[in-house]
Amino acid sequence: MQNTTWTPEEIEIMKQALPAVEAAAANSKQDECWPGDGPAHDDHCALTHHELSRAAVKASEGLVWEFYSWSSTASWMRDAIQGRE
Repeated sequence: MQNTTWTPEEIEIMKQALPAVEAAAANSKQDECWPGDGPAHDDHCALTHHELSRAAVKASEGLVWEFYSWSSTASWMRDAIQGRE
């Protein structure tokens, strides 16, 4: 994650979003899925997987970040919440 200085509001968003982000990453096929990411990734992303991604995107609304995978997103969110980033 590029941003290493988080506002209190961003930390609060991460605290509330983390369960949804972790749920998205819980399915190994889901980890690289991003809603609307096109046919290249859609081959291995079922509709139910996209629903998890959509929930995670909605939960993390208000944060500016680059998507790599949901598991990496959950990892940097945990670090930021614990003050390690």
